[in-house]
Amino acid sequence: MKKGTLLLAAFVTLFLVACGGGGAGTPEAVAEKYLKASLNSDYGTMKKLATEKQKAEIEKRENEEKGKSKDIPPEKKEMVAKMKAMTPKAEEAKISEDGNSANVRVPLFDKKGEPANMTFRYRVVKENGKWKVDGESK
Repeated sequence: MKKGTLLLAAFVTLFLVACGGGGAGTPEAVAEKYLKASLNSDYGTMKKLATEKQKAEIEKRENEEKGKSKDIPPEKKEMVAKMKAMTPKAEEAKISEDGNSANVRVPLFDKKGEPANMTFRYRVVKENGKWKVDGESK
């Protein structure tokens, strides 16, 4: 009976880890995924990773960008393409004393792994027990 219980516990643990989104339970992972989604204009993913307040900002940005792709100058399109190819790597979050909010610094790195001298900062908060991006921080 002990073998069965141990096997069941191992299976449940594996299931929970697999469904956890590959580390999406940390402020750093949430901020990285949010930034990558932002760079790719993946508004659906951004909304999943955002607080209710931030979702309104994302929807506003999404509506503003609709139909503007024709108006973007070629040099800006080139810059956006370069940024999409970059990799965000969050630094350790500065978590508040109560453990319910954090500030995360997320620099971008080029294909060679070199710093791209572009850094984004996010305020991440716990909403319904999950870390969510609440906007940019200073």
